[in-house]
Amino acid sequence: MFKSIFMKLLIIFIFVFNGMGAAQDVLEIKPTFEQVKALTIYEVKLKCSQPLPADAKFQFTFPAAMDLSKVRMAGSATINGGFKTQAKDNQVIIKRSGLGDTIPAHTPVDLMFTSVINPEEAGNFVIKGEIQTSDGKLLLNKQVTITIKEKK
Repeated sequence: MFKSIFMKLLIIFIFVFNGMGAAQDVLEIKPTFEQVKALTIYEVKLKCSQPLPADAKFQFTFPAAMDLSKVRMAGSATINGGFKTQAKDNQVIIKRSGLGDTIPAHTPVDLMFTSVINPEEAGNFVIKGEIQTSDGKLLLNKQVTITIKEKK
């Protein structure tokens, strides 16, 4: 009996500490148009293992080859309350207004922003996504690789 209990505890220990039992953050980022030089909307889908406060800040760091000078607007079908959007250097920063609801942990949400100009050359590009609270606590930190293709 002792051996049976010990084995069950060992299995639980291995399961939890291998991360298999831990909640996972999910981040997907993709352009609506994947061709070089395309002016496009970027769509973000995410699930955070922690609640997203009404004043959360989303920050996306793009490769220098992408032109963010026309980024002005963000929106969401699943996050209420409005956003303030700005592009600075190679980052798109989207702040929730504080007027919406806190999004519970593990809730799938979407976000989109316009207007990114894709790079002049095709290839794979890494975009870093972060979500922070208003006081700087990191809620999500992931990288996503996107593929930009030649024009058809």
